[in-house]
Amino acid sequence: MAAQMIRVVFFTVVAHLPGTVLNGGQICSRNHMRRLSQDPGIDLHVIVAAPASAEQDASAFLKSLGIKYEFFRVEADRVSRLAVFARRCRYDLGFDWDQTLGAYAAFKRRVTDAILSRSADFTIVEYLFSWLFVDAVRLQRNPTIALTLNREAEFFRLAHQAQGTLDWRRKIAAMRLHKFEQEIYSRARRVVTLSERDLPAGLEERATCISPYLDENAAGWAYEDTKTLFFVGNAGHFPNREAIEFIATQIAPRLLRRRPDIKIRIVGLDEPGAPPSWRCPNVRFLGVGTARMVEELFRRADLMLCPVGNDFGMKFKVAEAVSYATPMLVSDETAACVPHLAMLPKAPASDADRHVEIIASLVGNERQLRALSAYLRAAGGQFAAAQRNIWYRTLAAC
Repeated sequence: MAAQMIRVVFFTVVAHLPGTVLNGGQICSRNHMRRLSQDPGIDLHVIVAAPASAEQDASAFLKSLGIKYEFFRVEADRVSRLAVFARRCRYDLGFDWDQTLGAYAAFKRRVTDAILSRSADFTIVEYLFSWLFVDAVRLQRNPTIALTLNREAEFFRLAHQAQGTLDWRRKIAAMRLHKFEQEIYSRARRVVTLSERDLPAGLEERATCISPYLDENAAGWAYEDTKTLFFVGNAGHFPNREAIEFIATQIAPRLLRRRPDIKIRIVGLDEPGAPPSWRCPNVRFLGVGTARMVEELFRRADLMLCPVGNDFGMKFKVAEAVSYATPMLVSDETAACVPHLAMLPKAPASDADRHVEIIASLVGNERQLRALSAYLRAAGGQFAAAQRNIWYRTLAAC
């Protein structure tokens, strides 16, 4: 007997803006839509809310997968100056996108109406801040799935703490964000996270981890003995900036003394944006880069570095490396996000000497690098097979 189709509406505000390289969140969102559309037991309808400039790119992607979709151009309400002033006062104590709580009331009604009109079995709302663009109370008429990409309240606090901006206003904002996050989780039929580390405490019976994976890249990694290491990550994202600083100021000088033949390439920060103390003869800052540049690094570099010092969500640079079978060295914190890659070379995020020791032993060692690439190809394939139809199985069990 054939399994009954599950009708799903997938709502997100994550969209790719033209002229930019896809970031981790955007890769993640597209991957979610791809997996759901590939599941034979799911009838998918996608609703995207984003700036008008993102519509053409989003439409082309969704059409390429044959996904039914609607695109809503985000539009703020026309409001009085007094209302604008009141919201501004609250925004001073607010978290990211908090202004949407009042400024988009009419827009929220339209999006919520569109979602409910589909009479779906489940509504998946991807990304915590997407909930700011819908009426969460009305949305409960259908079972909802809160698909979270991060521990947002904790991340918000740590980001401001790292940047030295955790003043009393941001502390209040962090408390408000924590309250909002918990309210959303309490309303959802199920909370889905990208990492087991992100599973909310106290919601064990209603929380599930679905770790994402990317399709195997046919033009994968090949050993070319380039003596090149690389890191990919926009420096505007504080964990990436911390990782870049660690590579440039701690790993690079040590590596220059031990293995001056090895060079490091950083995508996500340009030369003018790098502080003088981050300059080292074996490091080049390549700026934002292009998709082609990043692909070449994944295919030809000896090793990708990912010394990101937190275990939030999923590091999609790691998922990309697995799809190319690119050898990599990651931090212990990053490795915790991919427990199925138990044999991945790793070191504590703060231990530069250990990083250099591993790098020196791997770069130029064709046998070890090929073996590591083969392991990633095999482990990635096994994980992908185990995850097949995971969304249908998860929803059917709700």
